[in-house]
Amino acid sequence: MADRAFDCGDYVTADAYSAESLRLYLEIGDRWGYAVKLGHVGKQLAWRGQVEQGRILCDQSLSILRGFGDKWGIIVALLNGGQVTHLQGRLTEANALLQECLALGRVLGDEYVIARAQIYLGMVATEQKEYHRAAEFLRNSLRIFVELTNPEHIANVLEAFAGLAVAQGQPQHSLCLAAAVAVQRNTESMVLPVLLKTKFEEMVAAARQQLSQDAATTAWATGEAMTLEEAVAYALASFCP
Repeated sequence: MADRAFDCGDYVTADAYSAESLRLYLEIGDRWGYAVKLGHVGKQLAWRGQVEQGRILCDQSLSILRGFGDKWGIIVALLNGGQVTHLQGRLTEANALLQECLALGRVLGDEYVIARAQIYLGMVATEQKEYHRAAEFLRNSLRIFVELTNPEHIANVLEAFAGLAVAQGQPQHSLCLAAAVAVQRNTESMVLPVLLKTKFEEMVAAARQQLSQDAATTAWATGEAMTLEEAVAYALASFCP
């Protein structure tokens, strides 16, 4: 219920449910469940802009779950910690956490984990200006999420591709993909947390600044008219090896 409230942007209700959940886990002595929930809370705090506090909770979560030696729990904590560390701009640390997550996902044969880790590895590689590596991660992630029929994460990968495009000086591609993402999220009633919404808007603004007003309007309209399948094909064709 906390995650549902968070996804709807009702952070007061989400916080209340999360606090109660953490209390109950401690009350019944479920340290594993407590640690997993703590990491999710940390990630959500970071998404709302409380990045430092979120990182502290994610570190605590990972430390507890490593103590259990449970691969599934460690994967969850690594994903949460990797995302939050990336938001802090600590790219080397984020890459290490996410690479470990990817390796564990491959050991367990979990395609969802493999795809999730590669979204964020692609984002980290983009910021490190390792564009070829970023594109490879994102292509792999996108293909898996298409196979899994997961529109939410397809949109997330397309946004990461849009970020890669603007970083490489391809603002038309960036705006097309960003517009397709915006339409998809509106269709699915996806509400972005504050910090992620701000980052999306900053990326769009950066792309627009590289184009004339008419060119930016045309690129955005082209992306808005795309189906999700067309946007996927466009991204893969634009960043082929």
